[in-house]
Amino acid sequence: MRFILVALALSIYGCNAELPCNQQLSGSDFRYWRIKLPMDSSRTARTLYYFDVDGKWLPFTLRSNGSMESALPDDVVYLKKWSLKNDSVLVSSDLYGIMCRSDTLVLTSTTGESRELIPVGLEQIPAGYRRRQ
Repeated sequence: MRFILVALALSIYGCNAELPCNQQLSGSDFRYWRIKLPMDSSRTARTLYYFDVDGKWLPFTLRSNGSMESALPDDVVYLKKWSLKNDSVLVSSDLYGIMCRSDTLVLTSTTGESRELIPVGLEQIPAGYRRRQ
């Protein structure tokens, strides 16, 4: 599952000097992010990551038909909290790093694989999810 990869795979390089990472991650209230995929990617669903200023995070699946649902399995208990600790991000009970650049976040796994997260505009989010979760 992609959200587990994200949760297991972050390492920190530093944050944007103009905007602290916590503000960039959650925006002024909440923010959705997605993994940047190649332009030719023909996925029918995308995993989105929700972060809010109160330290809540949630993964969601956004389908091509515009519907959205939780990407967390029902039979597993997750701590749905995030916080910054030194130069890393604590998501659930796991410590990961994060690199903030302008309006993107770069995630690097323990194996060295990097992924870039980009913000998702609220116009792309179904109306029922355009609020704090």
